[in-house]
Amino acid sequence: MSIRRSLVFSVIEKYGGLLINVVTVVVLARLLSPVETGLFSVASGLVNIAQTFRDFGIANYIIQEKEMTRPRLATAIGISLLIGFGFAALFLGGAGVIASLFGAPELRGVIMFLSLNFLAVPLSSVAIALIRRRMDFGVSLRLGLIAALVNCGVSILAASNGYGALSLAWASTSAILVTLLMAILHLKGDILVRPSLTEWRRVTSFGLFASGAQILNEISQRLPEIALGRTLGFGAVGFYSRGNSLITLFSQTVIQAVWPVAVSALAQLHRQGESLRQPYLNALSLLTGIAWPMLVLLALLAHPIIDTVFGAQWLPSVPVSRWLCLAAGFGVLSQINISVFNATGRVRQSLFVQAMVVPVQVGLLVVATSFGMVEVAMAALAVSVLHAALSLSQTLPLVGCRWGEVCRMLVPSLGVTVATALIPLCVGMGLGWEAPMSILGLAAVAGVCIVPWLAGVWLLRHPLGNEIVTLIRHVRRPR
Repeated sequence: MSIRRSLVFSVIEKYGGLLINVVTVVVLARLLSPVETGLFSVASGLVNIAQTFRDFGIANYIIQEKEMTRPRLATAIGISLLIGFGFAALFLGGAGVIASLFGAPELRGVIMFLSLNFLAVPLSSVAIALIRRRMDFGVSLRLGLIAALVNCGVSILAASNGYGALSLAWASTSAILVTLLMAILHLKGDILVRPSLTEWRRVTSFGLFASGAQILNEISQRLPEIALGRTLGFGAVGFYSRGNSLITLFSQTVIQAVWPVAVSALAQLHRQGESLRQPYLNALSLLTGIAWPMLVLLALLAHPIIDTVFGAQWLPSVPVSRWLCLAAGFGVLSQINISVFNATGRVRQSLFVQAMVVPVQVGLLVVATSFGMVEVAMAALAVSVLHAALSLSQTLPLVGCRWGEVCRMLVPSLGVTVATALIPLCVGMGLGWEAPMSILGLAAVAGVCIVPWLAGVWLLRHPLGNEIVTLIRHVRRPR
């Protein structure tokens, strides 16, 4: 499957999933309290950190391995299952201890149910990695949309019946089980192999460094909410999580649509011995040209978006969301760099970056949590800037680029972002930054912003212009 066709399928999957998740989030924002949301955020944060340990870099190993033999696949499955079952037992046995540390007995049930994911994720993650290695994103599209529908249905049904934070845990496990079943039905004999450890040296030589980088990255992502839960309570975690939900929606719309295709395509080019310089520069330009304007819109319209979509009870999340939007802008650069590390098997560089960033983040959080959740979001921005700078310093030698080339590629994206921001800036200064706005009003402002965005792309000769022309020609081509 071609890269453009793969990207189309991936974008459809993520935008379809986004639509489903928006419905889910909007409904759940009215069914769950900030405390219940914060409770699940802490539980899922702890479990997700452990899931990164469990992954051991297996998924990325499968995607980048030049010769994926059956014994190597069996070893990948064997290691994944071994670690997964170990963590399932650990969390089932230690859920009560964790709950007592946070002074929240209700946390125990949520953690125990989420721990069941360790039994299913090992196989499902390997299956999805195989599908992405083949760049079979049509199958990935079906899996993603059906899993999102299951998650939506189960969470809303359970929450409406008063199950609180547990409803989110049930939805998560249900979606994983459905994904696993569908992936097995698609791959059949390719995934149903007897687990072994015969190639453990080859797999673990990659996995040790890859998992180390992933673990530190997951800790970095989850640490703010866990720290807030320990110091300011689950209500603060809930507000921080809701502020971060705008970034999550953005990530699903842009980053997660491009990420699997980017890693698979770069890995394929690397296996073929081709240069990554121009593909890397193109990825930087195209992704920032889309992501940065979207993030600026989210930051400037954060108050009406949160008020209209989630409800007035979540308005304390607005300043958090704005700082996190800025942090996500630098995070876009980091994501592209991480995709290069994973695609080329240079996971030591990724580990180095994370090892430098996490201690700084811990120090900033120690100070920030003594002030409040807004200061925690400001710390997230500082960490994101540091991560982007360090990851760029490690990526540029790999792809044969210089800092000047990267800066020149980013200038048009910055100009397009400024052009896009003009309309929401005028609206905010004219009506007030806290003026109420309907869904139609928000959609109208966002829609009108497409005009200056397109104008900026054309005037600055942004590479996105060529992609837009190619897309129009493809649509108009006679069938």
